[in-house]
Order: sequence, then structure tokens, then C-alpha cells
Amino acid sequence: MGQKTDKQPEILAPCGSEESVHAAVCCGADAVYLGQRAFNARQNADNFDALSLKKIVSYCHLYGVKVYQTLNTLVFDSEIQPLLQCIRTGCQAGVDAFIIQDMGVLSLVRHYAPDMPIHASTQMTIHTPAGAQLLEKLGVKRVVLARELSLKEIEEIRSSAGIELEVFVHGALCVCVSGQCYMSGMLGGRSGNRGCCAQPCRLPFSVRGDGSPDLSLKDLSAIGILDRLAAAGVDSFKIEGRMKRPEYVAASVTACAQKLRGKSPDMDTLRAVFSRSGFTNAYLLDQRGAELFGSRRKEDVTAAAEVLKPLRQLYHKPVQRVACRGTLTVKAGKPVIYCMTDADGNNATVCGSLPEPAQQIALTLEKAGGYLSKLGGTPFYLSLLDGSVENGLMVPASELNALRRECVGQLSALREAVPEKRFEASDIKLPRTLLPSENRKGSLRLRVSSVKQLEKLRPQDCEAVIMPLQEALAQKEQLADFPLILELPRVYFGKEALLRQKLQAAKKDGYHHVLVQNPAQILLCKELGFTMSGGFGLNITNSYAAAFYLNAGLADTVVSFETNLEEARRVMHCMPLGAVVYGHLPLMITRSCPLRKYQSCETCGKEGTLTDRQGKRFLMRCHDGVREIYNPDLLYLADRMKDLSCFDYLMLYFTAETPEEAAKVVQEYRQGTGKRDRLTRGLYYRRI
Repeated sequence: MGQKTDKQPEILAPCGSEESVHAAVCCGADAVYLGQRAFNARQNADNFDALSLKKIVSYCHLYGVKVYQTLNTLVFDSEIQPLLQCIRTGCQAGVDAFIIQDMGVLSLVRHYAPDMPIHASTQMTIHTPAGAQLLEKLGVKRVVLARELSLKEIEEIRSSAGIELEVFVHGALCVCVSGQCYMSGMLGGRSGNRGCCAQPCRLPFSVRGDGSPDLSLKDLSAIGILDRLAAAGVDSFKIEGRMKRPEYVAASVTACAQKLRGKSPDMDTLRAVFSRSGFTNAYLLDQRGAELFGSRRKEDVTAAAEVLKPLRQLYHKPVQRVACRGTLTVKAGKPVIYCMTDADGNNATVCGSLPEPAQQIALTLEKAGGYLSKLGGTPFYLSLLDGSVENGLMVPASELNALRRECVGQLSALREAVPEKRFEASDIKLPRTLLPSENRKGSLRLRVSSVKQLEKLRPQDCEAVIMPLQEALAQKEQLADFPLILELPRVYFGKEALLRQKLQAAKKDGYHHVLVQNPAQILLCKELGFTMSGGFGLNITNSYAAAFYLNAGLADTVVSFETNLEEARRVMHCMPLGAVVYGHLPLMITRSCPLRKYQSCETCGKEGTLTDRQGKRFLMRCHDGVREIYNPDLLYLADRMKDLSCFDYLMLYFTAETPEEAAKVVQEYRQGTGKRDRLTRGLYYRRI
């Protein structure tokens, strides 16, 4: 198998086990991604300890394959020391990059492992040009884009930034935008942002209440349009599936490699080894209706039996994939010299015996090549043999074979000796903690869906009102008396230019304060001169993430509501820290629409419900081209105000409350009294 050209995108394979690594390498992957036993988004995969990681990196580098280590979970302050050990282990193993979600982890890696390339995980929710530009300014080498993007939107990002772009081309699709899903954590205590997703979206959440799995999407397969993705500027084709078997890795890598070589991939085998009602590439083609949805059926499961054994044969022996140039020098009276140089510039040189006068048939370069090219069972193949062989001389076949074997041994040793990356031992310094006089303990911020919810409230009832940008622009006359913070959308596919226009209009109208919900918004809002607060969409769970956003320009921020109180107390108050302490919290934000399985947008009222197995009804609302799904259980902590004293301000998150209900809730939180029959304490008293 020959090397691909520099311009051809890499094939990036998922590896949750050592056998999967062998499958990926033998079938043509250019890189693999995998995790240590902690701090990766697939905690239930086999994963790798320090010894096996170093072994795998050496093996992959022998074959010219890169290794990217996942550090793509949110981290708590109590976990910083184990995290640093994980970073150190990756450096010692010589991995080629870290894949990161948490901005705090990014800061730590930049400090402790300054030479380590960083790839921004899809969990960062980067889906716009400004998001890619921000990461490029931070020195991030590559961004893994959101899976919901269309080809056109990928092209727009490519044209705006020089950062490498990685795109998922095969495997499972999450219905929720990656990094913004809280359903598994809130409902079951197993957070997707912490690597323990229980996949509740595959369970029956039905639009019609009939038990249909209306949140379950088909698996993605864009292998048929890899050429179009390459033309759009994608640098890496990523396959999902670290929890899947090695045969799946073999099938998906082989299909990608076949497509890139101009052959027709075996989609039947690929579908048989794993699929959910077949495949879809609808997002890339700008389709977001019923064609996206599908679930794992009995026939999908049984189809795998016939293809597993043939797929195992694809990776049962080494594959020759490293091109080498050989140079042979044969001169009378001097030892035979053979040199092999691989595609990475590694060089092996061996001296043999003196050549003998030919008794019958003299050696030629062409004849020598017949022996020197016998590289089966090694990672190498001979792409070119040159040099000089004087006439009338002979070198025994055994001598040529020995020269070849010795060169192969030297080259292999050079390639397997992966250099460690630098790990700095000096501690990172955090900004100073705010003095008590600089904090505003107990102040309330009211996040409302509409101006109507403020009818029974006075400006002095709260520190600020947070309102969606579009609603605030439409109702500005009725908001004059309230200190207002404009809530920016967490995701806004293809609408960044429109968001910029709205922010410019808001600035002209006198608004000056915004709630930032995505890293991309920092560049936009800085440019326009807004004061910035951080929303829960930033997923801040540790002091280093808070410090990152302080340095990025935030005035204050809420911590993620996946942070329990014990961990929240550890987060240093380098700026005022708040928490969402009331509301039917958003569990998912989706670009696909379950309602479109049954009706068109023209007949939809932009609102519906999903019913789970227990009969609970989850409100779903459509806005800005996305849908949000809300927890039917009310987060309520008015009777636990003492426990919330670690926060500088508290956010009450109103969705469908009436003006009377909103006023009652505010009074209860101001007085520290209140009671509800049906409630949840969220994750504030649980560990995830």
C-alpha cells in the first residue's frame, strides 16, 4: 500500500482496544485516536494504561501512523493532579496530539506540555468561522467540527481560517449537538461531557406517545462523498466508534481507503457490520427531516454474523505501507554497502563482505532488486532502488538478504524509538481570588423567555434580566427599566453573519451586556465592545477554565450545572461565579427535528412534546433553526439557599412560567423559603 499524497486528507480511525489499533493500521488508517483509562469521552472502552500506550505509539509510528490521545472531557478541580499525570504519560509515550474539550485542560496542556499539538474536540461545539478563528489565535492546530454542518458551511469555515479541519465521515450520530447534551447526566447521573453517556436518546422518546425512538438518528456515512469533503477543505476524515469491535474499524477504514483510491467501497459489508436502519449523510447535504432518523433493528444486529470472519482476515498479518529508497554500492575490493531511507528521512546503512569475481552470471542492480525488495512481513516496501554495481562482480543471495534484514532492523528501531515530548514541572499560576468586598453574594439574575414574564416584577427584584437576543430586540421599549443582558444562542448554524448584524443593531439601541454561550462569540463581542458574561453553554467546571475565560474577556460566568456543590466550592473566584439554580433546564439542543418525522414545518407551531417510557412529557421548542428539549422535572433550590452561598449570583431560568409564577419564584429565592412537591436538585448533590 503506497503513501497518499500530502494533499489527500488523512483517514482517522477510532481505537478502544489494541486489536482495533492493528485493524486500523493494517487496513490503511493514517492516524488513530484513543484514550487512557481516564479523562476521555469513552470511559467504557478498554482504553490504554501507560505501558500499553507507549507500546501502541511505537507500533503505530513504525507503520507511519499518528496517534492522537483523547483528553476530551470536562474536569473538576479535585482531578487536576490525576489529569496532569495523564498529560505526562501522553508526553512520555510521544503521542502526536491531544484532543481537548475543556478550556481549562487546554490551558494546562499549553503550560505543562508546550510542544504538544492540540486538537479541539467536537465537544467544544465549534460550528462557525469565528469559532475556528478563535482556536487558531489560541494556537490550536486542528478543530473537530460539529457533525450537523453542511458542506457549504464547512466551506465557509475553511475560507475564513487556516486551522486544520477534521470532520466525522462515518459512525454514530448524536441527536444533540456535541458538548451541549445534559440529558444523560441530569436524568441518570452519567454525563456525556464526562465520558459516561448512557445514550438515553436511543430509548423511546416519542412524539406521539407510542413508544417510538424519535430521538434516535441513523448512523452517518459520508464515504460516498469524500471527494466533495476534500474539495471543501477537510484535512481529516474521522470515523466514530471507539466502543465498537475491531471488525467495524477494519470495515470502515477499508471503505474510506478504497474510496480515496478511486475504487467502489463495499457499503453492504459496512452496513452489515454496524448500522441503524442504514446510513445517512443528510446534514452534509443540508437536509434535516425524517431521512435522518433510524434505530437499531433486529436485522441490523443479525447482519453482522456473516461479515465478521472475512473482516478479521483484513488485519491478520502486517501490511507494507512505508515507502523506502534503497541504494546499493558494489565495487571491486571494497565492502558491499546497502542503504535504506524511509519516507520520513530515517536512514539505515549496512556494510557487507567484499564482492567476488563472477564465475558465471554477474550481479546487476536489477537482479539485486529481486532480493532487496523482498520485504513481506515488514512495514516497508521498496519504491526505488538505485546505486552502482561494477561489471563482473558477484554477491551471494544470502549476503543481499542479510543486508536487507539488517537495514530493516535498523529502520524499525529508529521508527519505534518515539521521542518523548517535553513536560514542564513548574506550576501554573491562577489569577488572584476576588476579595469579599468584590463579591455580590446572593444577587439574582432572571433568565426569561419573553417580556411578558416580567409583568409582575420590578427592576429592584433582581440584579439583571437575561433575555434571548431576538426577543429583546423586538421588545426593547418594554425593557427600558430593567438592567438587561442579551442571551446569545448556544448554536446558530450558518447564521453567524446574521448574529453579527443583530449584535450591531443591539449596540446601536444602547445595549452593552451579553451572555456568551459559545467560544466563537468572544471574538464577535470583543470586536463590538460588549461586556461579556458566561453562560452554562461554556461548560465551565474548574478554576483553570474560569481563568481562561477571565483572560478572554469575561466579566463573570456561571459554572456548568453538571458541577456539584462540592466541586463548585473548589472553583477559584477569579471573577464572580454564578449558578443556574431554578428551572426546567434544557437537556438537549438539536438541529434535526423529531416533529418533522410526522409533519412539515408549515403545519407546526414550533412546539411539541416527547414522552418517555415513564410517561413523562418533555417540552420541545423550536427557535433559530434548532430545537431545545427541556427537563420536565423542576430544578428547585429556594429552600437550600445556605448551600448556595459559594456562588456570587444565582440564575433563575424561566421557560414557560406565567408572570405570576415567575414573581412567586423570585420572592421565594429572595426570602430563602419555598416548597415544591415535584422537583429535582439537579446534580448539585451528586457526583457524575
